[in-house]
Amino acid sequence: MARQRSNRRMSETEKRRIRQSRNKQKNKLVRILAGVGMGILAILIIAGLALPSFGTGGSTGPDDFLDRGGFFARPSDGPGVEVEDQGRLHLEGLSDRVDPGYYITYPPTSGTHSPTWERCGLFTEPVPEEIQVHNLEHGFVNILYNSDDPVFVGQLEAAARGLPDWPNYYMFAPYPDMTSPVAMTAWNRLLLLDSVDEDAMEEFADAYQARGPEVARGCDAPGLMAQGVPDPTATPEGGVQPETIEEPSEAADGSEDGSAGNGEDANEDDATPEPEETETPSGG
Repeated sequence: MARQRSNRRMSETEKRRIRQSRNKQKNKLVRILAGVGMGILAILIIAGLALPSFGTGGSTGPDDFLDRGGFFARPSDGPGVEVEDQGRLHLEGLSDRVDPGYYITYPPTSGTHSPTWERCGLFTEPVPEEIQVHNLEHGFVNILYNSDDPVFVGQLEAAARGLPDWPNYYMFAPYPDMTSPVAMTAWNRLLLLDSVDEDAMEEFADAYQARGPEVARGCDAPGLMAQGVPDPTATPEGGVQPETIEEPSEAADGSEDGSAGNGEDANEDDATPEPEETETPSGG
């Protein structure tokens, strides 16, 4: 009888040990699963923070362009042909135009220009050269085409939309006054293309986008561009000072104010009315 009681006590001990072993294994498994879950959660959080910086899925605020270094951050040996600087004077009135043959290249890359500018994005009608140049002064990259082929224009538009941070600091418009099918312009830079070359377009945009003589605040199509913020390191050409950040205004009599074409008192007169959002400029 004593042996049987001893055997029964040993059996209960074994059961207790088995239960303890199972509990330890279960607790270990719970800790492992908890650790894996926390790791996955951390990865998802990091990925969620990082994804907006890649591709077209992210959003870029206007002020994000102010850290690109301005005009002097442009590469000295960047893509395109360097064009002689024709200055930065302003015409007096919104409808004023330069004399025929004034610009040394068509499309132009610098020179006397309109006191107003245009929005970012797509245009179905040519934009006047004088307005093109003002946009270039603000750091725009203009993508211009001379083609009536809708397939070609569609391919070029798709390539333009794929450029970094589209539509900020871009203008896409027809321009019939050139022999090349495609031209890209930045301040003092011109790139002519015979076909849709996405790599060349992206290289040009990366070098000059938001790096004009005036640091601007960007725009979102079909919004209107804010007044430029002067680049303190830029030396104005033609004797005119960079524009101020004053908001465009109208004179007391309702007329539109433009900056002086002779470069005098440019800071006081440069606050000009912005173009209507729904209008697209007609031929250049």
